[in-house]
Amino acid sequence: MGRLRETLWRILRRQQHRHLYDDCDFPQLAARRSALLPVGKWAFAHRAYHAINRLFVVRTDSGHERFNFSESTGNAVAAAISNAYHVPEDRTASRNASTFAFLILYDGMNNELKEFWPDIRRKVFHKNTP
Repeated sequence: MGRLRETLWRILRRQQHRHLYDDCDFPQLAARRSALLPVGKWAFAHRAYHAINRLFVVRTDSGHERFNFSESTGNAVAAAISNAYHVPEDRTASRNASTFAFLILYDGMNNELKEFWPDIRRKVFHKNTP
């Protein structure tokens, strides 16, 4: 039970760090819009591409597009900090890289869910209100 508790604690801390750096601090420093808004009734492929693209390209407050430094930096910092919760033998660059990749994957799936949730809610749960 102790090992499971430690693993769950690490997962919780990783998510808290990711949220703090990726969603709160770095977007403010980079002056970017962090909200992913559903793009409406576009084709499925276009909407899916748009949601994944927001991981790498964002619009600034002035309306220009640029690389999403806050997403990458926030996830890299969260991965590095979460590495400190592991025993010294497990603190490796490959663990850090896999944690970073997992956080990017997690954010991509989260963006897809945000994009398609209104449609899922309407079709599966038969609720028309947002």
